[in-house]
Amino acid sequence: MQLSLVCSCELELQLFGGNTRSCFPKAEALLDSTEYQKCLEIISSRKDVDKYRSVMDFLASELFPSVKVDCFKYYDEEGPRAVDLYSKSRLESIDKDLCLALEIAYQARKQNVSLAGKWNTYLDYVEYSMMERSLAA
Repeated sequence: MQLSLVCSCELELQLFGGNTRSCFPKAEALLDSTEYQKCLEIISSRKDVDKYRSVMDFLASELFPSVKVDCFKYYDEEGPRAVDLYSKSRLESIDKDLCLALEIAYQARKQNVSLAGKWNTYLDYVEYSMMERSLAA
C-alpha cells in the first residue's frame, strides 16, 4: 500500500500593501469598490502576478518600469518604500494614471469587453490614453 500526501495552496493577493501601501489613495478608493475589483480579471491571466505583495504593487510596477525596479528593491530590503522614495507630485501623478488604468478596465467590463489574456493590448491602450491626456493638458 502506498500513501501519498496532497498539498494544495491558494495564493490570494491583497489589494493594497507592500511597496505601494497608502501611496495612491485615489486608486485605492476605486479598488475599495466591488465593481472595480471585478474588472481585475485582466490580471488573472498574468503568471508573474504572484511575484507581488499586492494588486496595487503589480499595477504600479507593470505600468511604470522604474516603479517595478524600486518595488523589487524594497522587497529585497535594498530600498525604501515608494512613499519614502518619490516626491509628492510624482506619487500624485502615478495615482492619477492608476485611476485611468482602472477606469479603462472598468469601462471595458461594463461594455462586456473581456480583457482576460489581453494584457499587452490593455497596456498599450492605457499608455496611449496617458499620453493623450498629457498632450491635452
